[in-house]
Amino acid sequence: MLCIKCSAEPLRVPIRIERILTLETNSRTLSVKETVTNLGRTVLDIMWGQHIAFGLPFLEEGVTLNTNAVNMETEPAMPAHHRFKRGEVYNWPNAKTKAGLPDDARNVSPRGVEQYSDLCYLEGFGSRAFYSVKNEVLNVGFGLTWDGALFKDLWLWQERNATTDFPWWGDCYTVALEPWTSRWTSEPLKAIDNNEWLKIEAGANIKTEFKATAFEDEFNPNIK
Repeated sequence: MLCIKCSAEPLRVPIRIERILTLETNSRTLSVKETVTNLGRTVLDIMWGQHIAFGLPFLEEGVTLNTNAVNMETEPAMPAHHRFKRGEVYNWPNAKTKAGLPDDARNVSPRGVEQYSDLCYLEGFGSRAFYSVKNEVLNVGFGLTWDGALFKDLWLWQERNATTDFPWWGDCYTVALEPWTSRWTSEPLKAIDNNEWLKIEAGANIKTEFKATAFEDEFNPNIK
């Protein structure tokens, strides 16, 4: 068994972040236990998320997404070169293109087929949330399970060489699937007033666990 403990304390916010990563012998599943502690003397409002992103060569032939999310909604602040039609709440995975045509959100086409930049929020998880992303050609995939009651928003961010100016200059090619405690916002004070952000009492901590698995054939979200 291999076990690594990491921690950090940001300079501007009285928070301690601790991670314990454990990999059992002959296992494909990495356990990530994470604790966020409020070191201050007042309540803190925060967004807490995991930046999990995939790139080349894994995405070269295209990938298939699977999750137990129920709904998907687009982020209206994304640039004009987005994939999905805005202003609708979709029943996952049945979405629409910008032209209003049916679009299966599970499918990410091979490199070179399309260029777009998009951010969507997948929601409606139960207490045990999961997703998987798989390259069917190579028969290799990545699966993740987490606490869907805490990290209730899964950000689906896709950048396929579409943003040719700052900050990507046309060189970014990625699919990110990121569990977050809330949606992105340009108005943090409004989000806090609406109780959308996570609150941590003074001196308190919140603990959670993620399990990340490499797999072939099928992903089993019930891995212990």
